[in-house]
Amino acid sequence: MTNGSSDPLIMCFFCCSSYFWRFLLLLPSLCEKKSENKRRWFIALVCFLTIIVFTLYKYAIYLDTDYHLIRADMGGFVIWGELPLHLCNINMLLIPIAVLGKNRILTGYCFFISTFSVVVALSMPGHGFNGYSLLLPRVMGFYVTHFLILISAIFLVSLDLYWPQYSDLIRILFLTAFISLVVFGINMILRGTGLHDKANYFYTVETEGNAVLDFFYGLIPYPFLYMLPGLIVLLGYEFILTVALSFMDRLASFHETTNNRAGEI
Repeated sequence: MTNGSSDPLIMCFFCCSSYFWRFLLLLPSLCEKKSENKRRWFIALVCFLTIIVFTLYKYAIYLDTDYHLIRADMGGFVIWGELPLHLCNINMLLIPIAVLGKNRILTGYCFFISTFSVVVALSMPGHGFNGYSLLLPRVMGFYVTHFLILISAIFLVSLDLYWPQYSDLIRILFLTAFISLVVFGINMILRGTGLHDKANYFYTVETEGNAVLDFFYGLIPYPFLYMLPGLIVLLGYEFILTVALSFMDRLASFHETTNNRAGEI
């Protein structure tokens, strides 16, 4: 928690960060008339920036002795447990691959998983981030990294590099299951070799006290398999978001048609 003397610092931080986010959100309007290739490279560069911020954020955690104690139940700080293999931060690696490789289904995966997982992460921060001052390097790094990942995902749509189609949803779901299985395998390798006894990327091994995951585990009390109900939740999210974006697209087309007709009168 912060005291009164730190209030000016907090005000300064929010003031500076608000200008940064405004600038970042205005960038798509500056890039929309650029070629598709330049727009793809622009998103990739945002992800490279995110990787740099993520690296600094993890270094701040490494130096933070309080965090080691807070996360002692999961082994404290272990380099093998801080890799970019979580639901959110894996996308800063996958988005450049998806957009530069022009892989539609992988791009769709990044869009849906990034927006879904980041919103969940920011609304339910884990141990060591919830209830602490935003000026702590680890907390600031947590929020900035997740916001950059979210913005990168939104850019996929705002820069016309991806638009959800109903035909994508099931294939994205299967890709999600496949990537989750690969990550589960990585967890098992890390645990089996002793590199990280508590490896739990994608939460495929343990719930870590998450109420929703605890509920799923009560339904299917087996590692990895207990995440299967989450695929149903994800499919519902994909469908709702696709419906919403489809409605917005039709509404925009209707307004454009109306304005064109009004201009002809």
